Amino acid sequence: MMLPIEYSKKQKIDSHNNTSWDQSNPDSLLNDCLKIVLPYLSIVERIKIQRVCKSWQKISKSRCYGMHHLEINDYLFGKNPEEKSPDVKIHILNQIFSLCGCDLKSVHLNASILTSDICRLECLKLLKKFCPYLRSIEFMFIDSDIASFLIFNFTNLKSLAITFCYKNCELQLSGYFQSNRNLTSFSVERNDHLTGTCFLSLPESLENLSVKSCRSITHENIAAALQKLKKLKTLTLAGNLHFIERVNIILNGIPLNSTIEKLDLTYAAVRRVKKFLDVLNFESLSNLKVLKLDGGLLCNNNTLITIAWYCKKLTDVSFSDCEQLSDRGLEIFIMSLSLESLFISSLKIKSVEYMSSLKFVTIQRCPLLKGKTFWSLIRNSRSLTRLRILMCRTITANFLIDLATKAHVRNELLEVQYKDVYHFIKVKITDSRVYVLQNINKCIF
Repeated sequence: MMLPIEYSKKQKIDSHNNTSWDQSNPDSLLNDCLKIVLPYLSIVERIKIQRVCKSWQKISKSRCYGMHHLEINDYLFGKNPEEKSPDVKIHILNQIFSLCGCDLKSVHLNASILTSDICRLECLKLLKKFCPYLRSIEFMFIDSDIASFLIFNFTNLKSLAITFCYKNCELQLSGYFQSNRNLTSFSVERNDHLTGTCFLSLPESLENLSVKSCRSITHENIAAALQKLKKLKTLTLAGNLHFIERVNIILNGIPLNSTIEKLDLTYAAVRRVKKFLDVLNFESLSNLKVLKLDGGLLCNNNTLITIAWYCKKLTDVSFSDCEQLSDRGLEIFIMSLSLESLFISSLKIKSVEYMSSLKFVTIQRCPLLKGKTFWSLIRNSRSLTRLRILMCRTITANFLIDLATKAHVRNELLEVQYKDVYHFIKVKITDSRVYVLQNINKCIF
């Protein structure tokens, strides 16, 4: 039996368009559009949408599934959050966690209302109730009560980050580290109450350790902790002037054949250090792949050559404010390794031609560099795909456009970025065309 022509045509159209909405009901199209828009909205906006109608409430609740990260900030509590009572704040958090808590894996507690003891503990109780799969917590504020609560309720966390500590909770953190042997990442920042004795209780499974701007933590505790951490992959010691002055003692605590792949000594960490870096300590960093160093007087050409000798696996390197480095030292360093990325800032170098083997080059505040050396770099490079020139006084925006127009590029694609106080230009160069993606004249003052 032949089907009616109208039916067969409609069936054919539906099969090609693959539409899932009912064409006889316009509301179904609106609901489908809402499902697409919802993932781009914040959790607060999703709660407000639920007040429109029952269908939107149902869709909003269903679309909250799959949210893996949530930041608890003042924006979640509307205007004037400090005027709201603790009960209202807890009610809002209850609504939020009941919607998306079942899929949350990481939470950042960054709200000023969480400074009160009641709100902090109630928030943690809600996390324990609604977030069974939570694996990471970032605390903006922490004290001994919170640390004690962690010991008995969050022993499955993989990552813990602490920014401010109101009271000395060293003993409670030591107990938490002993109760949670699954911890793989620990970060502490801007903390003046910890001395670092709790680091001695860190589990051997720890892979990432970050210490930033903590004036009271001693270098002896850092060195003793490094001797126990056999699986450490990332070590960050930034902005700690008081114990970075004894950085050689800390590096000496790293065991031989260490698994550390990333070492970060940046953000004014070693600029005031008057002693040179004891490069013999890099003998234990044979697996190092990423190195970031604000050298000051700490790093010279011999330092680079020795680091290249011990760290053969380096692929990404960053040097800033290394006053003793020269073109010859950088050239030998690059030729000795298979580097892919290089970031240099505030160096007294005069050439970049020897960087032609790199893929990514970023140059910032190098006043002695001239345009001719960039011309040679782009012309001779076979692998360079991104070149960033930031705040170099001798390089102008017009020179960059002229360089992009006339340079013969051998690779498939080269992206050049230029930035100074008044201009930001982004140019993509191919064998036949030059695309100026952005040429914005603006002042950033």
